[in-house]
Amino acid sequence: MNAAKITLGLAVGVATGVSLVLMERQNQTLQAQNTNKKLPSDISNEVDTIQSQIHQIKDHALTIKKDGTDFAKSISGEIKTSIGEFKADITPNIQRLQKYLENIQNRGEEITNFPTKK
Repeated sequence: MNAAKITLGLAVGVATGVSLVLMERQNQTLQAQNTNKKLPSDISNEVDTIQSQIHQIKDHALTIKKDGTDFAKSISGEIKTSIGEFKADITPNIQRLQKYLENIQNRGEEITNFPTKK
């Protein structure tokens, strides 16, 4: 009984696979025939559409390039301004730290040169 069910299942599977292959082949044949039946005016219209889309892509790319250049210029100016402000803010602190370090260094020299009693 099991062998009969297995055989029947295999037969149904094979038949389904063959029918699907034949249907797909028929669809491909019909598509190929429809492609060959296109009129030159249809092909010309499709070529014009493709060229129009290519021009739109080029225009969009140029727009992106221009916008990117403008953005880079504006942001570079802002970065330069920010760096200048940062330097102006930090310079007094650096000078103060340098004075502290000189002070500590001078005190260290005084300590090492301090006369000791023997």
